[in-house]
Amino acid sequence: MAYTSQAGRTPMNARLVVIASSVEDLRDKLNQWITLGKNKDIHPGAGPAELNDVFYGNIREVQYNAGDLIEGPAGKAFLADLLANNDLEKLARLWILGVEIDWSLLRRDTVPRKISLPTYPFAKERYWVRTDQQALASRAVQKNVLDTRRVTARERTEEKRKTYYASQWTLRSIAVPKEKPAVGPMLMLDVSDELFLTMKEQLQNASCSDPIVLVKPGKSFQEIGPNIYIIDPEREEHFHELIQNLKGKALLPRVILHHCSEVCNLEVKEQVTQHLNNGVYELFYLSKALMKEKQQVPLRFLSVLSSHSEGTTPLGTALGGFFKTLTLENPRYLAKVVDVQSGSGNEEMPLSEKANLVWEEIYEEDWTAQEIRYRNYMDEGKQGQARYISQLVSHTPVERELSALPLKQNNVYLITGGLGGLGLIFAEYLAKKFQSKLVLVGRSVPGVKQEEKLRQLKGHGAEILVVQADISKWEDTERVVREARARFSEINGVIHAAGVNRDSFIFNKTSEEMKAVLASKIYGTINLDVATGEEKLDFFVLFSSIAGVMGNLGQSDYAYGNHFLDSFAETRETLRKAEKRSGRTVSIDWPLWDEGGMRISKDDIALLEKQVGLSPLPTQDGIQYWEDFLRSNGAQGIALYGTPSKIAASIAQKQVVAHKNVAAPAASIDAAVLFARQVSCWPDQCRSRSGRALPLLLSRCLQEGPTESLEGCRSSRRIADGARLRSESPSPALRAEGR
Repeated sequence: MAYTSQAGRTPMNARLVVIASSVEDLRDKLNQWITLGKNKDIHPGAGPAELNDVFYGNIREVQYNAGDLIEGPAGKAFLADLLANNDLEKLARLWILGVEIDWSLLRRDTVPRKISLPTYPFAKERYWVRTDQQALASRAVQKNVLDTRRVTARERTEEKRKTYYASQWTLRSIAVPKEKPAVGPMLMLDVSDELFLTMKEQLQNASCSDPIVLVKPGKSFQEIGPNIYIIDPEREEHFHELIQNLKGKALLPRVILHHCSEVCNLEVKEQVTQHLNNGVYELFYLSKALMKEKQQVPLRFLSVLSSHSEGTTPLGTALGGFFKTLTLENPRYLAKVVDVQSGSGNEEMPLSEKANLVWEEIYEEDWTAQEIRYRNYMDEGKQGQARYISQLVSHTPVERELSALPLKQNNVYLITGGLGGLGLIFAEYLAKKFQSKLVLVGRSVPGVKQEEKLRQLKGHGAEILVVQADISKWEDTERVVREARARFSEINGVIHAAGVNRDSFIFNKTSEEMKAVLASKIYGTINLDVATGEEKLDFFVLFSSIAGVMGNLGQSDYAYGNHFLDSFAETRETLRKAEKRSGRTVSIDWPLWDEGGMRISKDDIALLEKQVGLSPLPTQDGIQYWEDFLRSNGAQGIALYGTPSKIAASIAQKQVVAHKNVAAPAASIDAAVLFARQVSCWPDQCRSRSGRALPLLLSRCLQEGPTESLEGCRSSRRIADGARLRSESPSPALRAEGR
């Protein structure tokens, strides 16, 4: 009977696998599965979570079909090995995800034969269709065919073009369940114990027993009180020691609460460094330590910030970029940043009110929104807090609303990363169109090709000053501005296009790599702003990346750094309006450029266009974006070039997919499903030419869960046949040109 059901019928979309040792065992498991289906909706992946050795899936409903992962000789060899070793559980998991398996190759003790099984039951009811109904049905079919052809024709004729997006804050109330669920152990990162004590007291008053562990910064690792620790945020090993300590007490956290209420003066380097250590680095080290434990439960990260009414806290809000990447690399993780504005007179919200707000955000049923702001408002003389969420929305620039282009003939423009891909594109644009005086800043001496390009720029009428400097160092930045003023007497505009990439999954990333990425993004931006603070600038433009607003696999630091640029632009605009800076600030989130410094394969480009509609940005369209963003009133512009309908659908899907705040059992998130989700983000050549490494990774995922095996397995850094699944190689769609 088992052999006939495997080899004697065509596989359907809905698939059920029962691993049984006898007819009685089969009968019992089928009855249990039927009962389970009556009590709750059965969905792909639910079987293994609720019932041992029962696997159910419908490949039409599963978002990620694993069939294309097991193709070619390596994939067939992998399946043959599973069949030869009777690894029934892995075979079952793969089959319900769409992998076609030749069950006749399964190793058996005897030679089976097919038998006759009952056919499907049919209801013995007659339905006669009248002629007039038949005519109506025929016309309906014809209309459907015509509509389908119209849609197909529209898709076929839709041309690639520029689309404009922006981050918009939308008023949105919070959805909190009436019955507050248990949240499990909570780990709080804070510099003081005030909020900790308030939340702990509220728990006790509500007769809740969920433990809260407080971790404060210090110079050593020690437990200074019941569930209160101090830790050196600059030492990664302390976080691993902390997690081991909590594990021994059965206190591994289910919720991570990061709280920052201190104000950071961005012009004081020591304060910036301290905020980085107590913010993104602390969460980075903690994430790595938690990943090492391979927790099989959903884990929630919540960062709560305090800002003043006159602006945001860029170092804090930039965690939105880090969290977006964290949740991409770890589908079991949920994360969001909550920015709470202080009251009138910059008085911080009372602790009891803030604690209530934090509990509501923790209990929220839907964690779709990853960036949230609470802003003050006055109602009949009383001050209240309105809750807003960040969303990506498209818009079309209206010519009459655009101001004049702030570029003039023979003006002086400083470009960091000036010898890189985008730096030289914009240097050529300014030289040709405005015969500008250009200060090109780079860390290296110009090479032969760059020297030739510099001669071409001079041929267009530009005056060129090349300065070798590292703008992440204050002394170098100050020297750049001093030399520029000595040569040209003034600086009229700044383009910050400098940056580096050190891409790898969070599990493998080192603090040295992260520091290298953040150096130019954080310290370089601040140094440039301070050094040009007295200049009468016409503009101060930051070249960011769409990774900052979407996140990107392997680029947690890069996403954080570029999100910082977006937030910093908003902060600097506040200073400009207060007449503390001159020149409007714009952060432009670039996609991949067609003629920029980065090159990817044609297969990768085809994959991007197919999956999300993004195409490499032609230079002329990039220049048009630049001019439109410069003439607009926004502090941020997001440039997405390609097929508009596909881009819109992709963004809508990212924002609509809800993350329900439920304490699901570990196995309810099927390892093979998560593996398929992650592999779908890999470049096409990595999936199609992965050789023997892909089956190895898949096998490990089915055993351990994909997050740990993908991040922990060093073989994922180089796969067979020269195809690279580098931790240094992000998804190309979200990479920024010119850094």
